[in-house]
Amino acid sequence: MQLTYYMGDTLKKESKLIKHGHTRGGIESIEYRTYSGMKNKCCNPNYVRYDLYGGRGITICEEWMNSFEQFLIDLGPMPDGAVLGRIDENKNFDPENARWMSKGDYIRSLPSSFGYRKHPRMSAKKRKLQEMLALIPIKRRNNGN
Repeated sequence: MQLTYYMGDTLKKESKLIKHGHTRGGIESIEYRTYSGMKNKCCNPNYVRYDLYGGRGITICEEWMNSFEQFLIDLGPMPDGAVLGRIDENKNFDPENARWMSKGDYIRSLPSSFGYRKHPRMSAKKRKLQEMLALIPIKRRNNGN
C-alpha cells in the first residue's frame, strides 16, 4: 500500500503494510477512515476542507498523530450514525476536545462562519434542509454536481 502524507512542506511517500488491524477483506474500518480524514483535514494543504481545519491552525495531539491505536483507545468504537466532532470547534483534535457525536450535534457545534449553524427562528423544514446540505462536500455543493 502506498501512503502519502505531509511533513511540514515536504511531501513524503512510502510503502507500508497496514498494521492497525482495522481492515476486513482489504476494506478499512469506519474508525480508520475517520482517523485518516482527520489527519487530511489538519495536515494536507491540498485537501478540499483544509482551510477550515489545518488552515485555521487546528492540529492533532501528538499521541493521535502517531497512533491510530491510541485514537481508538481514547474514543472507542464509533457508534452507528455518529461522526467525529470537537466540543469546541476552535480547539484541536485531542482526547479532551474530540468525541463521537450525532450529525445534528456536529452541525450545531460548528462556528457560524461555516454557514451551518441553526438560526433560532428557522423553520424545522428549512433547518432539516440546511443540515442535509451541510453533509454534501462544499466543492460538490458549489459546482452543482
